[in-house]
Amino acid sequence: MCSATHWGYVIDGALRVKYPGGKEDIVSAGEVFYWPASHTGIVDKNVKFVDISPDGKFIPVMDHLAKKMAAANPK
Repeated sequence: MCSATHWGYVIDGALRVKYPGGKEDIVSAGEVFYWPASHTGIVDKNVKFVDISPDGKFIPVMDHLAKKMAAANPK
């Protein structure tokens, strides 16, 4: 679960966000979003979005995602 809060805008595509307890939201192109802490994002199709988050919690999340992506796509 992500410990950062996020605000943003989806430019293209869509993504699904899951919360503890089973609630899910789908955010699609043209929509703005707010995701409170304790969520997991799932990309079902390509997505482009602008994310505005506090640096202190966002940078560790992005570092974690970069490591996961590198491990899934070794060169």
